[in-house]
Amino acid sequence: MRPRIKKVRLDGKGKELYEEETLSEQVYLRLLDELKSGTWEIGQHLNEKRIAESLHVSRTPVRWALKRIADSGLLEYDKNLGYRVKLITEKDVREIYKIRKALEILAFQEAALHMTDEDYRQIRAIVEASRQAVAEEDLGRLMMLATRFNKRVYEAARMPRLVLVQMELQSVLWSFRSLSFEAAISRRELAVEEHAQLLEAMHRQEVDRIPELISIHLSRSQSYILQVLQEKFDAATEASTNALISFAQAQEKGKGGLSGN
Repeated sequence: MRPRIKKVRLDGKGKELYEEETLSEQVYLRLLDELKSGTWEIGQHLNEKRIAESLHVSRTPVRWALKRIADSGLLEYDKNLGYRVKLITEKDVREIYKIRKALEILAFQEAALHMTDEDYRQIRAIVEASRQAVAEEDLGRLMMLATRFNKRVYEAARMPRLVLVQMELQSVLWSFRSLSFEAAISRRELAVEEHAQLLEAMHRQEVDRIPELISIHLSRSQSYILQVLQEKFDAATEASTNALISFAQAQEKGKGGLSGN
């Protein structure tokens, strides 16, 4: 991996300033993308050496990147077992959605009061692009657009500190969206149409209607995620049980072979 140039900011005269991305930053962003895209399964243990070899880098930037991701709460670390993708529990899901509901009701109501025509035009374009992504079954683009939809609504609320709070949840929310969108296309279609309903309610400044729409939208999303997590847990349990049975049968067979001699 080679350092590449990225735009970082504008100076006081509006001139673009650039800097090189460090190797460690590149590795961090690459691994974060791997996590967000669902390449790593929930509960999967991560091998630093294998990751480093696959990226053709030393283990140092990989170790730094994994620690940084773990600090954000997406990985767990054990001194004997190393890093693994954090297991999401039912309690985690319910807590995050309770926080998300409170934040989004506030953000969407404030956006309804402060949204400009340009805000509405841009957010409506995101909804239309999302419909197209659903039609094309482009899951990666749909997840990106869902994130962009929420970001633009929070910006339209004209509450910068609320945006900062919401950004803290983005990594976790991306994992939830991945679970929510990965299987049923009906869920993706419904989520996009719920976004469309919220947008129109904001545009008409129907502030009192927004909490109900948010509650319905997030309740459906939460229920689906809990269902997917249960299915993953059941599959993992079955695989573990089958592995134990196979091991026991192999041991038993080995004993039989010894006694026959």
